[in-house]
Amino acid sequence: MPIGWRIIYNQLVNGLAAKYGVTAKLTQLERDNTWVQYWVPAKFASKQQLEQLNEYVDGIANGAAGSPPPTDPAWALPADPPANVPPGIKARVREIAATIKAQKSIYTTADGDLLGIIPPDEADREPSDFTPDLKLRSLPNFAVEAECRLFGLDGLRIEFRHKGGEWQLAAFLTSNQGVFNIHPQVAGQAEQIEIRAVYIEKNLNYGNYSPSYTVVIQP
Repeated sequence: MPIGWRIIYNQLVNGLAAKYGVTAKLTQLERDNTWVQYWVPAKFASKQQLEQLNEYVDGIANGAAGSPPPTDPAWALPADPPANVPPGIKARVREIAATIKAQKSIYTTADGDLLGIIPPDEADREPSDFTPDLKLRSLPNFAVEAECRLFGLDGLRIEFRHKGGEWQLAAFLTSNQGVFNIHPQVAGQAEQIEIRAVYIEKNLNYGNYSPSYTVVIQP
């Protein structure tokens, strides 16, 4: 049962932890959330960096003599990684969700919806009911922060396109917030791009694409 890490933590802090008797689990949940918010985006960023590194090496090794040099690759993880956490993050979150949902005398669907622990079939919704509502923020180093509720779905596929270009994969998010990088068409120069997203369930698109959002990526 995929769960939006930040959503469940924020809502538990805002009063639901006391209601369901899981306050003692908040410290570890916060550490888990901090770990996920760093390492999941870092994982996808490293894949993009590897693609750029391969293009760079191929361009130098196999490019035609006299052709423009390829863009120097970026190869680094984000700064300030969090403290490590023990394995089993998903199991710990599932345990909290199960503890909450087992308290049938006080559990409500509204609480489950706030926590993002209701899968689509339990919520009695059709795929057509699901359209991502993105909140985007431009960050330095051509990074973009995206936030979107997952509603118990497996994840979010985020795509981008340059002006006049085709849609390309930007990132897969498995938590409700993440950071990813997009390379500009002209190295080192800010650029206005478009971003859209669609939910993912069992490795397939689920529901509707979001509207297109305009974002400026910047050095």
